[in-house]
Amino acid sequence: MVVSQVNGTFSAREQSIVAYLKKAKDLLSHFEVYEFLQISQVENGYVDVLSKLGSSRDSDLMKAIPIEKLSRLTIDESLPTTAMTISEFPRCMKEIITYLNDQVLPSDK
Repeated sequence: MVVSQVNGTFSAREQSIVAYLKKAKDLLSHFEVYEFLQISQVENGYVDVLSKLGSSRDSDLMKAIPIEKLSRLTIDESLPTTAMTISEFPRCMKEIITYLNDQVLPSDK
């Protein structure tokens, strides 16, 4: 759902989600290129279980796993945001990127 909200397919209705969505879009504006990959629910079982755990009312579970409820948003607009710029990749990274893009192994391999 988050991916769909960021790319504009779904709208965010809850005020807290709207604030996080705005922050995400502000941060994305610092990048020239980015890509979101939506993971299917089948492949993302752990996160699905965690999301259910967060809304669980099971008293035995609540005793075993501490869950912290935040009293306010964790977005602090007064803090500066920074993006790291990489001007050049190390040689080993160039080889990995070339392999991932073109399936070409380095000549010395």
